[in-house]
Amino acid sequence: MIFKPEGWVVLKSKSEENDNLYLIFGSWKEGERWRLSSGSKSLPHLSDCGNYWIWPQLSGSIYELPVDEESGYTFYTGAVLDDLLAKGYRDGTQLKLIALKDIMEDK
Repeated sequence: MIFKPEGWVVLKSKSEENDNLYLIFGSWKEGERWRLSSGSKSLPHLSDCGNYWIWPQLSGSIYELPVDEESGYTFYTGAVLDDLLAKGYRDGTQLKLIALKDIMEDK
């Protein structure tokens, strides 16, 4: 399945079992929707047109992320993101917001 969020941020898992697991918090304006990806241990690559980051996830889904929409979310999905960062994922795993450029430099 391919997901194309309008806005997105990268979250890094702080779980000891999942070292360097990167998750995508995707946001859509219509319906105030959001989705958290299953995560990826690899980094994304730029699409041929240069407009999207293509990021396959552990579940087999693929996220197409608009290059200029990192940190793009609505007031509501921003509140959901803040809550997720404060409380962690449902299994107790702590998440940290990280800029894509920061992890791409480590590549």
